[in-house]
Amino acid sequence: MRTACFVLGSLLGLLLPSGAQAHEDGHPNRVVPRYSSYPYANHTPGYVRRVASADSGGEDAKLWSVRVAGEGGYLGAQGWRAGGRALLRYWRLGLSVDAHHYSGWGAQKPFYLGGAHWTLDLVQRPHFGLRVGPGVLARANAEIPIGGRPEVEIGQNVMTEVDIFPIHPVVASGRFDVGRLGDTTAVSGRASLGVMVRRLEVSVAYEAKLIGETPLRGPQLGLRAWF
Repeated sequence: MRTACFVLGSLLGLLLPSGAQAHEDGHPNRVVPRYSSYPYANHTPGYVRRVASADSGGEDAKLWSVRVAGEGGYLGAQGWRAGGRALLRYWRLGLSVDAHHYSGWGAQKPFYLGGAHWTLDLVQRPHFGLRVGPGVLARANAEIPIGGRPEVEIGQNVMTEVDIFPIHPVVASGRFDVGRLGDTTAVSGRASLGVMVRRLEVSVAYEAKLIGETPLRGPQLGLRAWF
């Protein structure tokens, strides 16, 4: 089932943007969303530009977007976390991936937690963006016994993410996830506030996760690059 969903998502990711591009080419005066090089680039009001289809080309009116982030956080009694995330988008479709290492203290064993999601941008405005998407979660123990194998749990997840560009150089983002890891419910929420320095965003954030009865929450520092 997961393989079938992945294949279907891949086909949609290849076919839908091509169809949309052909439709836009046939309507040169149609206003379409395009990505800037990075938020507020060249005095852009926000991130996504609204341009006529005939003018939808060039460095500041792209059909694709990439952003990559590295971050670390303090979880109090649960230890530390470090990792990264990336979002690749073409037209309104995208692929979001993330992976983090949780150090663990005391009874909390270290582990890896990550996920991959197909995304669909429902709203693309200069100052606001909203995307949703289904995906998979995976967790694996970081400590592997000699001669043993890592314990891995895999499950389904749904994510919702927003980006707000209120005024140069501020970027606010939020994300909410709900899913399952094996037989365990996993819920998380994250809010961040950053400042753009050209195409780099320096941000502070707070994230709270609940995996079964295990809470993982605390502040974070991050660096995100927009392309």
